[in-house]
Amino acid sequence: MAILSKHVAETQEFIDLAKATIDKDSNRSAAVAGLDRSEKISKMMEIFDTDADYPKEYQTFVNGFSER
Repeated sequence: MAILSKHVAETQEFIDLAKATIDKDSNRSAAVAGLDRSEKISKMMEIFDTDADYPKEYQTFVNGFSER
């Protein structure tokens, strides 16, 4: 996935999907409620950089899908 990320990020279909997903998830978390798309992305990057538990939580999330 990481190898393809540059190419995927430049694909209009991915860009449209990412925007729609961010907008749809507006009320999913109090941490991002009321923020515009740019602010949500900034908040997400802040969480990635500062939340020590995030990698473990994400791995649990991914493992849940791979076990199906």
